[in-house]
Amino acid sequence: MISTTDTVAQLRSGDEATMLGVLPGNASGNGADDLLANRLAGMGLLPGVRMVVLRGASGTARPTLLAVGETRIALAREIVNRIAVVPPRTAKSVADRP
Repeated sequence: MISTTDTVAQLRSGDEATMLGVLPGNASGNGADDLLANRLAGMGLLPGVRMVVLRGASGTARPTLLAVGETRIALAREIVNRIAVVPPRTAKSVADRP
């Protein structure tokens, strides 16, 4: 299980981050977490994938818009609250390692 509190919902427009995985939801244990992880994987959001926030949703009802490679993905707040990420500064240093 992932034990981080850093999520896509906390990122701002222009931030880059690396996905760690999906945080458990309130309905854990009934397969909902696996369904969400599979749905995100189908969109290209897998652990280790780098993303750029094109439009953050903090303070608005608008979806968060992400760029994953050439793909653009719009996700609702309840989804981005569950996507755990390496924070932007750490994501850059991890990517720069040999």
